[in-house]
Amino acid sequence: MKPKVDAIINECKTILERLENVETILLGEAAEIEVYDPNFIIDMDVFYQGELPPAAGRAELFGNPPVFETSPVNPVDRFLDRDLPVIIYYKELTRVDHIFRRIEEQKWIFRKETTNMLYRLKHGQVLFGRKGWIDEIRKHFDTMPLSFWKNIIDSCMFLIEHYLREINVSIFTENYLLYQNALSCFIESVCSCVFALNRQFEPSPRVLYERLCSLDILPEEFLNRFEILFNPKKGFSPERKGEVATLIAKSLIPMRLE
Repeated sequence: MKPKVDAIINECKTILERLENVETILLGEAAEIEVYDPNFIIDMDVFYQGELPPAAGRAELFGNPPVFETSPVNPVDRFLDRDLPVIIYYKELTRVDHIFRRIEEQKWIFRKETTNMLYRLKHGQVLFGRKGWIDEIRKHFDTMPLSFWKNIIDSCMFLIEHYLREINVSIFTENYLLYQNALSCFIESVCSCVFALNRQFEPSPRVLYERLCSLDILPEEFLNRFEILFNPKKGFSPERKGEVATLIAKSLIPMRLE
């Protein structure tokens, strides 16, 4: 099956690099998984400047596959090629340049977004680079200032405290839609905080928990408590999850970077 995967990757690369405004093509790590694993997907990040062909034009580039979906907001194409899933994320160079400029200026960047885009920039396999832009970008990863991580942690702690209040209010008022939303956002904020404490970018949600378990810096009893929040097989009540979320929040407070 590997030759088939490699053939699809090379064909997509050849098609995309013909676009003059495409600077860099990166291959995500999900393409390295066995094709029979549900997590397998051929995922690419395409960094460009200027204008992309419209969705219909991009579909035509790939031979008008029978299953072709695209996002009307951010250009993301999904399709099947020889029955294997392909997803292509298109990202403007100026957006990446802006992020690193903000980092150098020690200004806040992400708001609610995770650092996964930086993870993909750092770890993605380079399939194509036109002018060496990716090499210059990757040099920034060797000099990430402490302020970058501190800003992420401080912002995450603010969100953790906010969503913890939402969890407790929703339990008291029996507003379980609010509860589910607040719990999900709390979990996401905790993950972002813990990865930042370890000065690591966040991988795909598909492997997030696996990588979380391997981090060196974790609060005491963190993994056992954290699994209570998201694993339905544990069978804990919302009230108990609220108590556990409070313990997790308290355990993170003294770990902020100075």
